[in-house]
Amino acid sequence: MELQAYAAERFVTLVPEIDVPGHCAILREALPGLPDAPAPEGLAGRFPFVPPLDLADPATAKAVATILDDVCRLTDGPFVHIGGDEAVGATEDSFVRSIRELRSLVRGFGKRPVGWQESSRAGIGPEDIAQFWVDVPMMDLPDTAEELAARPELLAAARRPPPPASASPPTAPSASSTPHAGTRPPTTSPTTGSPGWRPPSSPNPSRPSTM
Repeated sequence: MELQAYAAERFVTLVPEIDVPGHCAILREALPGLPDAPAPEGLAGRFPFVPPLDLADPATAKAVATILDDVCRLTDGPFVHIGGDEAVGATEDSFVRSIRELRSLVRGFGKRPVGWQESSRAGIGPEDIAQFWVDVPMMDLPDTAEELAARPELLAAARRPPPPASASPPTAPSASSTPHAGTRPPTTSPTTGSPGWRPPSSPNPSRPSTM
C-alpha cells in the first residue's frame, strides 16, 4: 500500500498482473492437481511448457477468483491485468472461455481488466484494454501437429542453454522481480488504450518463455 501511495504522489498508477491462463507454473506448484486446459487434438503433451489452466474447472475457477478478489481489493487504481499471453497448448474455445471469465471476474470485483494483445482473440469491446507486446504472427498458436512442426521457434523458446561453468551461484530474486520483469517493450497506456512509442529502428525484443 505504501508503494501505491508513493507512486500516486508521482502521478503513476500501479497495475498488478495475474497472468493466466498460460503463466501458471507457480499456481500449479501451490495447488497441485489443477487440470490442464483442453489441448488441440493430437497435441496434448507435445509442448515443452507448463499446460495452461482450465477455467471451466470449478476448483480452478474458484482459486483464480479468490486470488483476483484479493488483488482487486488491495489495488487502489482502476486497473487489474489478467495477462492472457502465451497460453500455448490450449484450444481456442478454452482460451476464449478463460479470458471472458477473467474479464468478468475483474469487473465483478470493481476493476477494469487489462490483457496482453492475445486476449483480443476472445473478442474486444470499448471497455477492454489490450496491450501490444509481440508481432501479430506470434499470436497464432498451432492447432495441429503439422502447424506445430512448422513453428520450431515455439519449441526452441523453452530450451535454455546451460550456464557457463564460471557462472556465479544464483542469488535470491529481489522483491521487485517477476517472470516478466524487464522483458517487455514500452506498451499501452492504460489511460488511453493506445500503443506506447518505440523507435522505428528498434525491433520487438524477444521474451524468454516463463511458462
